[in-house]
Amino acid sequence: MGQTTTNPRSKSVIVPGFGDKKSYHLHDMAYGSILGIRGAIVSRSQGFSQTTVVLDPAKVEGLTDLQKLVLADGQPSPFGGVVTGNTVTIYRD
Repeated sequence: MGQTTTNPRSKSVIVPGFGDKKSYHLHDMAYGSILGIRGAIVSRSQGFSQTTVVLDPAKVEGLTDLQKLVLADGQPSPFGGVVTGNTVTIYRD
């Protein structure tokens, strides 16, 4: 599950949502680890069934893809998304 970090020029990494207790637990742990990070969202654009969030590279340096997804979503992410460097696309359904 998306535990590697990405750099801004890397390929997209699909981070699955949670569908069972084990995957929800991973999302919940990631959420607990990013609670203290403030001001990391540079921009947010809402589209049909997805939201794209650009994160501040300095604030998310060293975070895993799962942590970036949860930070961008503001909660454990039920549908998952795609992380490409510091840009996160969150699926809404």
